[in-house]
Amino acid sequence: MNAGNGCSAHLSSGREAFQYWKVYDQYQEQVLSGNVFKTSSGAEFRCKYADIKEIESLLCSQCSKHKQHIMEGRPLGHREIIDKAILDMRPKDVSMIEPLIGHTLAADINCIKEADPSGFGNYGEDEELTGLSQRLTVHCARKLPADQGGVQVECLQSVTLSELPEHFHDTNCHRSLAPPVVEPQRLHPASEGLGSHGNFSGRLAGSEDERSLVHAFQRQLMLSNERNESLHEINKVQAGKISELQRTVDSLSNTVYTLSLTCAYHESQINGLKDQRTDGTYVWVIDDFREAIEAARTGRKTSLRSPAFYSAPDGYRMSVKIYPNGDGEGKGTHISLFLAIMKGKYDDILTWPFNKNLTFEIIGKGGQVVWADGFDSQLTSSSFEKPQGDMNIPSGCPLFMAIKDLKPHMLPGGSLYVKTKVGEKAFPFNG
Repeated sequence: MNAGNGCSAHLSSGREAFQYWKVYDQYQEQVLSGNVFKTSSGAEFRCKYADIKEIESLLCSQCSKHKQHIMEGRPLGHREIIDKAILDMRPKDVSMIEPLIGHTLAADINCIKEADPSGFGNYGEDEELTGLSQRLTVHCARKLPADQGGVQVECLQSVTLSELPEHFHDTNCHRSLAPPVVEPQRLHPASEGLGSHGNFSGRLAGSEDERSLVHAFQRQLMLSNERNESLHEINKVQAGKISELQRTVDSLSNTVYTLSLTCAYHESQINGLKDQRTDGTYVWVIDDFREAIEAARTGRKTSLRSPAFYSAPDGYRMSVKIYPNGDGEGKGTHISLFLAIMKGKYDDILTWPFNKNLTFEIIGKGGQVVWADGFDSQLTSSSFEKPQGDMNIPSGCPLFMAIKDLKPHMLPGGSLYVKTKVGEKAFPFNG
């Protein structure tokens, strides 16, 4: 009969089955400790959580921490088991050594024999711990042969600590039983009605079907743990892949950012070239010129420079520089306009020095020229020689137009349109 049939035969109702697993869950979660303890003879056991403090009082004081074990106590007068006695290492008159008052200093007789072969007989039995060893109930943690599913379970039979060694080392007395249950007063209220503690224990361990049911449940738990460990390893691998992908994303983000900066630069260059003319005329639109005047007046930004343009399809390359609050003798009163000859791709086939007439115009509503002024290039000035660097020193009109005269003619929104003309002959300017 399989585990499922056993459950049908012995747990007559769904309520009883629910209560059974409720009690079993409490055993798993509350009753037995997760730690496995080892005794002097190597017997392994688990204990109730409530007993851990008393179990730890039976640690051998003679052994170092990494070798400590739980002592197995039997009365010293029992000749057949004298090697399992617990000795009291304290002096006879403990009152002479104040720090030891109220404390135990017990050790396993075999450990004392090893450390003091000739003097171990000077110590007497620790009757208190011997009695504790005889009354403490523990659960055998000997592993049983694996079942057909390859899962290994523990014996978990309950014995006193002093009887554990004989039980643990006797290979004929182990079997897979239902685990111990909690005391009745500690059960969840839902378990009431199952009967007394003794009856319930008897029912759990009373048939092969119920033992098979518990065994199957233990096997499922162990299989679940194995699956969890496998998933943990998979998660570690996935976490590594995620980290690698994150590094790749970060690298690509940096690349995209660099490319966006490059595109923005080229876009600005293209936009500048769109408005350029190569017929000797260039119109420069300066947005919010009122703000430009204020920024220049306060020293935040004293000048602006236009994009580069050519005087002809294969002509001179140049740009315009404006000081909204003036420069030199025009500072604070006038707008100053200058032109700078720049290094261009046709310089080697052009005539030098630059010998042209230059005109600046302010364009108002309807394309009307609000103001105009200009100058002829000076052949002896280095400003008009073939550029050796990126651009020559600008030259132009420091007193181009009074600021007070410009403000009434500014366009809505504050934009300023500056037209530059490159001509062959002089032009009659304002005077």
